[in-house]
Parts: sequence; structure tokens; C-alpha cells
Amino acid sequence: MKQGTRRLALVVASALLGAGGLVVAACSTDNGQQSLPTPDSGKKDTGTGSSSGDPTEGGTPDGGGPSDAAPDCSGIFLPRVRDNSGGFFCPFTPRADAGSEAGVPGDGPCTQDETCCNSGRKDQNNFGPSFCATGKGAAACTGDGTFGAEFNPDGGSVWECADSTNCAAGQVCCMTTQPGSTQQVNIGLTNDSAEKKACGALEAYRFGGTVCRASCQAGSEIKLCGTKDQNCAAGTTCTPFAVLSRDMGYCR
Repeated sequence: MKQGTRRLALVVASALLGAGGLVVAACSTDNGQQSLPTPDSGKKDTGTGSSSGDPTEGGTPDGGGPSDAAPDCSGIFLPRVRDNSGGFFCPFTPRADAGSEAGVPGDGPCTQDETCCNSGRKDQNNFGPSFCATGKGAAACTGDGTFGAEFNPDGGSVWECADSTNCAAGQVCCMTTQPGSTQQVNIGLTNDSAEKKACGALEAYRFGGTVCRASCQAGSEIKLCGTKDQNCAAGTTCTPFAVLSRDMGYCR
């Protein structure tokens, strides 16, 4: 009698366990999937003009992978559109010591009649100082009396502007394609961090620098904008992105 009771208990337990498995399987079918923010589409090339490689790595720029919940982006530094009307940011310039004489480059903005010269490598391990040179264009960088000899025309980059407020009347600010690149300058999801990518942060790839022109060259240049340079066509807005440790905006 006891042996029969044990067998009955095992049968009942097995039946209950099987039913529980069906309940677990049924509950696991709904994942609550959501798409990530959607930046520009299309695969971007990698290279020295890119700060961190191909934005399609680990997902496509058209939407990325699924997410169970919207990311918390409140505590993450994301690019934003800047006011460049009083000058534009020149990263990697030497910090002037307190009390130094006027005119020594600092990490503040270049003035409207200057060019930001990001020097590039001066030897195998070190980068030359970046600086603001008087005038516009590469000639201003190489002709600078203080830092011009440190500027590498082959590895450095020349930034004349961040938007049209840094250019002459009637000109716009264009971000150029990296010299020698087989693909055009483009903007896509950042590879700076997984958190920034999940928040839809953008960065530039295959960039060469910026130049002031009457109009940007179709395909190989991107027109830039800012808070005081709202030159975007109807249906587009000035959208922030990061490039070489600076924030910029483009019409999207």
C-alpha cells in the first residue's frame, strides 16, 4: 500500500512539473522588444578620420538591436548644438598657465578670423600642439610663426569654422572628406560607448576638417549649422554630432 502511494505521488509530481514547464514556456514568448533611435543609414568606412571605427559594428545605423526598455540618457554627456557666433572650439590646444602673457594659445575658442589647426602626429608617439592661427586655411596653419613647424600637413586637420557665423558673408561652413578616402564623409551612430550608442549619439566618420565656401560640394561635404546659424531646409533640423572631441551640428 505504501509503495503504491509513492508511485502515485511521483506521477502527480511529474504531471505538475510538466504543466509548470508549459507555463514558463508560455511566459517567455513576449520580450517587449523596442527599436533604438534611428540615425542616418548606410555603412560607413573606417580609417584615421574616424575616432572609433565603423558605426555599424554591433548593429545597423537603421535601428540597432532590440532593447527591453528605453535607455536612461539623463546622466550621459551627449553632443549638443553649440553657439559659435563668438568663436569656435579648438580641441587639444595647450592650456595657458595662469598669468601667462596675452596671445599664448589656450583651449578656448578660435576667433572668427582664425583657423583651428589640429596638428596630428609629430613623431611615432606624440602629437604636436593644436593652435588657432590667424587667417583661414592650411596656409595659415603651416605659416604660423609659433607652432607652424609642428603642424603635419599629411596627418593634421584644418578647421576653418563650426558654422557659417565663422565665415565671411555669403559663405557656409562645410565639413570635408578625409583626403585619400575611398568613401565620403558621413555621420552615423557613435562607437564611443555602448551607452551613448543606445541613446542615439552620433559622430562623424571619414572627416577631413572644415572649410568656408559659397556652397558645399555635393556628396563629399556636409553643411554645418549652429544655434545662431539655423540654415536648415524645411523639414530638417540642426542635429548635434561629435567629431574629434568637439560638438557640431548638421541639417537632418
